[in-house]
Amino acid sequence: AEFGTSPKQYIMNKRISAACNFLETSDYSIKDISYMVGYENQLEFSQLFKKTVGKSPTAYRKNLVQTKRRN
Repeated sequence: AEFGTSPKQYIMNKRISAACNFLETSDYSIKDISYMVGYENQLEFSQLFKKTVGKSPTAYRKNLVQTKRRN
């Protein structure tokens, strides 16, 4: 209640935030990142990431690379 969300949702948000950080700052594979943030199933992680962020982890990283190239 203190964070305005359920414990499960809070943990998921923290994991997705950490995944975004890894996607932005590392060259780890999506599979490695999914394990690093606590998901053993890469497909489950990718689906949850897309549902939360609005794009797949691969698209998220690709968008970052394209944005950096423009700047």
